Amino acid sequence: MVELTTPGPKDVICDPASGTCGFLVAAGEYLREHHPAILRDAKLKAHFHKEAFHGFDFDNTMLRIGSMNMLLHGVESPDIRYRDSLAQDHAGEEERYTLVLANPPFAGSLDYENTAKDLQQIVKTKKTELLFLALFVRLLKPGGRAARQGSCWPSWPRSRRRFRRG
Repeated sequence: MVELTTPGPKDVICDPASGTCGFLVAAGEYLREHHPAILRDAKLKAHFHKEAFHGFDFDNTMLRIGSMNMLLHGVESPDIRYRDSLAQDHAGEEERYTLVLANPPFAGSLDYENTAKDLQQIVKTKKTELLFLALFVRLLKPGGRAARQGSCWPSWPRSRRRFRRG
């Protein structure tokens, strides 16, 4: 999936359902393999280690595992933090990322009271799969791109697993 999105050295990458940070690790490995100068240029190296990788999860154990996984794969200071991506408002996060990669939970639903109000402005639903799609739109900069893992997204055409904003 990471190869489909072709991460570049200046991308700012987010996984809003990061878990163990597998997609972020894969993006880091892709960048090292396809853009080896990223670790030789001081500015790109600083971006890679401190600004390129962002992950959210609401499970503290997953946050620790994800942070350790990134560290073990050579990313010195990723932004891995506690956030319930569908319940918390996204002030400060909107239009911040150039690439969103995720394997969001499928076929769930939330109460309207527990759903972020900024996502409800995009889509009036309780279905988590559509709320995550709205979240991707909220997080992406214009011209940004997103991909999600999974074999089906019941309320979204299967042919549209990858999209570009803008």
